[in-house]
Amino acid sequence: MADQDLSDITSVIFNRPLDEEEMREFLTYLANELNSNIRYTFQRTERVDPRNSEERYVYPRITDLEIDAQMISWKKYDEKNVCATASFRSLRSRHSSRRNKIDGIEFFTTPGYDLSEIDKGEIELMKDTKTKANEFIEILKERD
Repeated sequence: MADQDLSDITSVIFNRPLDEEEMREFLTYLANELNSNIRYTFQRTERVDPRNSEERYVYPRITDLEIDAQMISWKKYDEKNVCATASFRSLRSRHSSRRNKIDGIEFFTTPGYDLSEIDKGEIELMKDTKTKANEFIEILKERD
């Protein structure tokens, strides 16, 4: 399979960026919908810089937000796969106004592997995650 096919499966781009609270909500939704255990770590970089403000007191603001996660799903994908695992990280916007939001997630794969060399259960878990991400964004749109 071509690299583009692999990228289509391993990258999940949200229709709109998620802030930290929405990302936590998405991970909870994902765990419940896919009967998965998700262990994740958020890394935030904050900055206090009163030089460019007319305010008397400036509070910290998030300048970078990243996530790393590991997911185990207990869906039966085929006769030999009773569970599947996948790890992913956040895709952040490089636009300065949105660096505190997450634009999507990218699953880790072994460099140089082609789609046919990745475990079938893992591929199905990635596809299921993409479907659930789209459903979650629709839920957010209805709330807005």
